[in-house]
Amino acid sequence: MSTLSTEGGLTGTAVRAANELTSRWALALGATAADGTAFAGIGVWPLLGLLGAGADEQGRAELGAAFGLDGTDAAGPAGTAHAGDAVRGVVDLFDRAPGLSLAMGIWRNESLTLHEDWLALLPPATRGVLTGRPDQDQAALDAWVLEHTAGRISKMPCQLSPSILLVLASALTVTTQWRQKLQRKRGGARGVGAWARTTLPLLTRDVQTSAEDAWLANTPAGPITFSLVSGTDDIDVYLMLGEEDRAAASVLGLGLGALATLRQDAVPCTAWTGKDGTDNAPGVTVGEISSNTGQPMTRLECVAFNLSSAHDLLALPDVFGLGHSSSPGDRFPGVGDKPVYVQQARQNVVAEFTEQGFKAAAVTAMSMARAAMVRPPRGTAKLTTISYTRPFGFAAVHRGSGLVLVAGWVAQPTLSSH
Repeated sequence: MSTLSTEGGLTGTAVRAANELTSRWALALGATAADGTAFAGIGVWPLLGLLGAGADEQGRAELGAAFGLDGTDAAGPAGTAHAGDAVRGVVDLFDRAPGLSLAMGIWRNESLTLHEDWLALLPPATRGVLTGRPDQDQAALDAWVLEHTAGRISKMPCQLSPSILLVLASALTVTTQWRQKLQRKRGGARGVGAWARTTLPLLTRDVQTSAEDAWLANTPAGPITFSLVSGTDDIDVYLMLGEEDRAAASVLGLGLGALATLRQDAVPCTAWTGKDGTDNAPGVTVGEISSNTGQPMTRLECVAFNLSSAHDLLALPDVFGLGHSSSPGDRFPGVGDKPVYVQQARQNVVAEFTEQGFKAAAVTAMSMARAAMVRPPRGTAKLTTISYTRPFGFAAVHRGSGLVLVAGWVAQPTLSSH
């Protein structure tokens, strides 16, 4: 894999590794994704790199595989330095990119001394001390979360107890306004599939058809239709719709995997040539629209959504490489002077898509415990309508690097007005 540099010092190799983690997570969600979810693999990824740098041999191998940087000597100092550079690259990107923020935090119990060589790997971060009084410490951590998510999340996902010696956390926000605002469709429309009995308050947008509106990708999960909604900042949101009978996790996981090569491998809507003009793209119909230019138009129809999710990362140890490291024992000898293991690993996420724009926040935390040892004109023109009127996936992506920031599955539309 190449090490093409992207904005903020984050390499193309690191972006691919982080995005692959996000895709694996989506696939592993299985049937639970169908209920609606949002998640941020990039919120977890830096923590895995930092933990791997201080883990024992087996933990470092598992965490290194989940971190996924090819060419990293997971067992040696070169690999450790590589992980630190990659994590600082993520933080640097979020610092430079408009609409993004990322804070890191580490809190240790007064009794734990952290090794200086491991601390040197950390990017700029809040550093605090746990007093051992859980109520007091929890309030301080919750205040940090509230501050660094602009009030969108109010609680640290991990809950403290006297046995917690170390907490490592990330808090990220994504905020953008659409370049072209969506409009609310008067009267709404009837949904299809799982939303067939629901009158949807649709958001719509008509644009002159271009190769940057929508694509059709053929994946092992069948054809997936992608639509692009661009933000005023360097943030894009991709909507993705598979065939009605396809599993949510499969469409989402493979859809995320297709994003990296979408413009090279998928068929843009300007080249759709099927018998009905759709190439069997899910959610697509062709008709006419009033026009005085005769230029083909593409209409996007979708629903607003507002999601919140809580994830227990330890429930998917193979995805995150946390199997060995979450078993009691001295699992992180390179971190500090006391035997510790990962007792909790959780993420809380909120995501909101409206006619104005997109907002999301995610907090990921890992706590380590002491081990027991340790908008149209007039005339006619072709109109291609892409309707997200049944459950669909989404991904918010940093435009310059291709880094997936937040992704999820919309199982239920937001029916109330904003």
